[in-house]
Amino acid sequence: MGAPPLAPETRRAIYRGAQVTAGAAALSDILKHAAHMIANGFFDLDPLRAHTTLPLDDYRTRVVALRQGFARDSAVRSLVEKLIAEWGADPGDAYLDTLKLRIAPPGGTGMPYPLAPLKAHRDTWGSNIMQQINVWAPIMPLALGRTLALWPDQFDQPVENDSADWDLNDLRRRRADGTLDAYPLMPTAIHAPSLGSAKRVMPDVGDAVIFSGAHLHASVPNHSALARLNVELRIVFLADRNAGEGAPNVDGRAPCTPLQWFASLDGQRSLEDAAPPLALT
Repeated sequence: MGAPPLAPETRRAIYRGAQVTAGAAALSDILKHAAHMIANGFFDLDPLRAHTTLPLDDYRTRVVALRQGFARDSAVRSLVEKLIAEWGADPGDAYLDTLKLRIAPPGGTGMPYPLAPLKAHRDTWGSNIMQQINVWAPIMPLALGRTLALWPDQFDQPVENDSADWDLNDLRRRRADGTLDAYPLMPTAIHAPSLGSAKRVMPDVGDAVIFSGAHLHASVPNHSALARLNVELRIVFLADRNAGEGAPNVDGRAPCTPLQWFASLDGQRSLEDAAPPLALT
């Protein structure tokens, strides 16, 4: 049996482009908790088909409320702590982005945030934090036309992108003062590779795909009749950052490294409090 999914040696493999599929008792509990929240949020409607019944504004309002509730739920945070430990890592060493509940109905890029599919991107284009590890788990069964796409062959190959013109602090300032306008949610590929060349991840419910934030990935455009429901965790381990471990930065050019983006599970400190900035390579 190999090392646990988040043990140091597995993380080093992930930084080199490996993808790991794994389950855990705590993960199953997170997914069941998320499914219960979603069922309550849509009342007597089928969450997979609620978009066919509700007006778009009402549907979006419910999705936003569910996302906010999931992110703030202390029970979810407790389960994430157990999951990290179950997968062989120290929860006290882990710093996380906002805990993400994703509800993605059919529709194109014209859908309002947070319903629209995500274009091809590396998460590290926005953060410059090369130690980021992503955990992506479906709440209900997936389909090839309703999942996540990864481009493993692009992991260490430069992809033209607009990260040099994107700044998380600028995004947050614009949101706060109401001048967001067309400012992008995140940096994306200028010329994305063909979706046909991508790997479509298909974990069973109860399993997650674990991969580097430096992997090029995107939403598979959902043209089915059903919504996609999944949970996403984005984790940085302080020990790896301090040791200089991490994925290669082959094409990221964001002008800042927003360490405050990632916080401890108890919310008492950010990565900025714990780790000094590192020089970009």
